[in-house]
Amino acid sequence: MLRFVRTWFEHQEDTYLIKQARQILDLVEILPKELKKQFAASSFLYGIVQRNTLRAGAALPSEYDPEAVIQTVGKAVSPISYQVRQQGEQLFLYPSTEASLSRLPGSPLVDFELSVDCLLLHKDGYTATLPIRPGELLHDCTSQVEIFFLQTPAEQFVFGNCFRPSWARTIGRNKKGLFVDASWLGKTYRLTWENSTSEGSGQWIGRKNLRTDQYGLFIDLVIKDQVVQRFRRIIPGWFMMGSPQDEPERESWGKEALHEVILTKGFWVADTAVTQGLWQTVIGDNPSRFKDQLRPVEQVSYQDALLFLQRLNELIPGVRARLLTEAEWEYCCRAGSATPFSFGTRITPDQVNYNGQYPYHKGLTGKNRKQSVAVKSFPCNAWGLYEMHGNVWEWCQDHWQEDLFSEEPQLDPQGPEDGEFQVVRGGSWFLGGRGVRSAVRGKFAPHFCNSRIGFRIALTPKEETSRNK
Repeated sequence: MLRFVRTWFEHQEDTYLIKQARQILDLVEILPKELKKQFAASSFLYGIVQRNTLRAGAALPSEYDPEAVIQTVGKAVSPISYQVRQQGEQLFLYPSTEASLSRLPGSPLVDFELSVDCLLLHKDGYTATLPIRPGELLHDCTSQVEIFFLQTPAEQFVFGNCFRPSWARTIGRNKKGLFVDASWLGKTYRLTWENSTSEGSGQWIGRKNLRTDQYGLFIDLVIKDQVVQRFRRIIPGWFMMGSPQDEPERESWGKEALHEVILTKGFWVADTAVTQGLWQTVIGDNPSRFKDQLRPVEQVSYQDALLFLQRLNELIPGVRARLLTEAEWEYCCRAGSATPFSFGTRITPDQVNYNGQYPYHKGLTGKNRKQSVAVKSFPCNAWGLYEMHGNVWEWCQDHWQEDLFSEEPQLDPQGPEDGEFQVVRGGSWFLGGRGVRSAVRGKFAPHFCNSRIGFRIALTPKEETSRNK
């Protein structure tokens, strides 16, 4: 069959060869689909016999190799550059010379060069040939197809719907391509979309310290030209705070009562607890028991944390550094999850720093480190935040409230106006698996400190603070 195919490539207009190809294909059609896929020659034969139909844009049966078929369907032409342009919610294909010399509507998406007059189109789970017809509709983005692939002999392009990210103010397209606008300290920063040639996707690229990754928008703040702290943008949202009654080893009596919370304002949160290095840069000393510049600062009281925030606010004008509210803290810890841990229903000491000799809900026993570890020692959660479970308790700005139960949704809850104790969240290296769940709550007096308590900070740009009043 391969010798026959080679002969056809040399004499493509020979009608006798086409007739012979049809006869051979009739024999091949009897074979099981799995066997057809093993022989490239069967795909070439299918393309030879069905060439006219396929050149009209017919779909390819799944048992044939599209890349082999297209070699027999497409006709060689002199190299021509083409441009895909978006007009509203429709994509069109034009020769690049026509696109650049005329005032065509829409904006350019991608340029490529072709030496054949057919492409492959992959969408809706099937593959079809796509004859090159300049100026005609290539794809309608209003259809249910979210992603489709356009394949040339040399490369494959991935097209997908792109929506405005939740952290962006606007989205648009100009001559340079797709862009979004985001705000920081009263200024608008433009981030442009950069395609990835290796992963089939891409990311938003910003200037200076405002950037994005797979977890969203973040800013790197440099404190006194010594320490860099990353803050991630957290968007407003809704979640169920507390734990359901069937969660194993939960606290009862309303302490973890499940209730609805709505956070209406976005904020920026540090991706780690405050490190000893950052504390020492701001305050000048290091009260921690387990000393290491990359470990979280501990042996700091709530009052110590407030002093740190006061000093830090003097160093970073334009923003207000603060502690998270208890609701904000759990919202960040869960990162969209509703399970006992942001990682699921089970944890191990490879994920969280806790006393593995007391596992959660009949789990296997594990390592007990008996001390804190450096930040970013374990995988982050789905929002890019590290060690929200275990390592050290984290002070929150709320006064302690014993019973959280509420029949009505709580809107931006702040806790009681006063109280004897302050809330801490997250558990610590000292506790077993039960004590580092997402819903776990703790309390200490504002002046109390030990080697199991630290804190994490949030930022609110001052223009947002004044706008939200």
